[in-house]
Amino acid sequence: MFRFLATARLVVVGGAISYRALFNWTTPPMFIGTLLVGPLLQVFFFVFLGRELGVADDRFHLVGNAVLAASASGVYGGTMAVANERRYGTLGAVLLSPRHRIPLWLGRALPYVLNGLFVSAFVLTAASLVLGLPLPAGALAGLLLVLLVAAGACSAFGLALGALGLRFRDVFLVSNVASSVLLLLTGAAGVLWLTRRTAR
Repeated sequence: MFRFLATARLVVVGGAISYRALFNWTTPPMFIGTLLVGPLLQVFFFVFLGRELGVADDRFHLVGNAVLAASASGVYGGTMAVANERRYGTLGAVLLSPRHRIPLWLGRALPYVLNGLFVSAFVLTAASLVLGLPLPAGALAGLLLVLLVAAGACSAFGLALGALGLRFRDVFLVSNVASSVLLLLTGAAGVLWLTRRTAR
């Protein structure tokens, strides 16, 4: 029981401390502007572009971009969780810690998973209210599961990108490219491009 409590403390407390210390967007203006307003405007852009081009319906773009909204905090946050340790000179202490690696890095990823869930839920709720697109109550449980999986996958992907910071000087360039590739490959923009190309 003591070992379980110590592991849970490492995951929760260690993750919270690393989140506060290493995530550069924890200030309210940066958090609101980057993680809430940006993805919300992206939803509106794709919904109106989809309407103009006659591609899919509004809910397709709404749900797809809401799921994609989890990628910003997951990819960039996971990258910062590793790369900023190197930047601030504390990575050696983390790597030499006698604690188990899985709870240590799980604790680093957990705040970004929760952050991604919050951002996705906010974007989904706000965009559906503004656009007048109510979501069926029966779809919410499945949608929550999809958002959880997306946030977890993006956080793990961000940690993997952050590990590249051990070799590359500017790892945030890699995370910027990776985030753009996610936008293109998840279907939010790819469907529009492919549809216009085949229509010609």
